[in-house]
Amino acid sequence: MRPISIMFSDVRNFTALSEDRTPQDVVALIRRIHTPATEAVLRHGGTLDKFIGDGVMAFFGAPQPLPEPCAPALAAARDLLARVARLNDALEAQGEKPIDVGIGLHVGDAVVGNMGSARRLSYTALGSSVNLAQRLEANAPVGGILIAERTHEQLGGALPTQRRGPIQVKGIDEPQVVYEVILETERNEP
Repeated sequence: MRPISIMFSDVRNFTALSEDRTPQDVVALIRRIHTPATEAVLRHGGTLDKFIGDGVMAFFGAPQPLPEPCAPALAAARDLLARVARLNDALEAQGEKPIDVGIGLHVGDAVVGNMGSARRLSYTALGSSVNLAQRLEANAPVGGILIAERTHEQLGGALPTQRRGPIQVKGIDEPQVVYEVILETERNEP
């Protein structure tokens, strides 16, 4: 059991973006999406857990513990949005549709380690905190970061937020008070 921050990101309307592309072009587009996500996570000390189609799951605070895993996760989320904005500039210059991303970020305890079946293991994180992070991503606005109340408290005003809740998220009985992180996309961040 570890205190970690979990980040999920997902491309909105990816099916529509890929329907007129060859399978090879879809693979190339996915790579263009996953590369900036990977760079943002690794730059801020995160663990890239997995690619889920056009989405990404990452966490901060394992395998190396972090005294405060929330700040680097938020930095990675902001970095990812800045990288997507630069990718969109390139896509638009090529006459292609831009990519819209939503991000869910949550801090909490999770079981972290090698899990799976008797024949295949994967290093990952499991628990209700992980589930909530994924549900936050599903409800996040385009180009935005959605966080739950506990994450909001841990950030302690590091960035301005706007309350967007409570909302009912799938699989969780209690409505969740959520906040959208208010930010401008910084195209010039590395």
